[in-house]
Amino acid sequence: MVTVGSELVYNPDSRTFFCSSVTAELLAGARALSLADRHHFDLNLSDLLDKSTQYKRNWLLNVIAARQRFERQQANFEGIQTLSIADSKLIKWMTTGRAS
Repeated sequence: MVTVGSELVYNPDSRTFFCSSVTAELLAGARALSLADRHHFDLNLSDLLDKSTQYKRNWLLNVIAARQRFERQQANFEGIQTLSIADSKLIKWMTTGRAS
């Protein structure tokens, strides 16, 4: 059994679950991935399912890691935007003496 965090990724007793996880990730698509990670979706579903179990396992783990990385990057970007707005208001206040 392989888990990522608390999420079950691969259970050797359930190949159907494993293939359905690969299928679900592939169908979810590359929308929520950075451009650098979208290459994972160059294969179509039938070609991916024809690959070895080890290949599919690695593909699934890579896609899950890529999604998590993208979520962290987005959260960081949103935090930077919030700080930028606050910094802009502070700079304006410091230069003009007015808050808005």
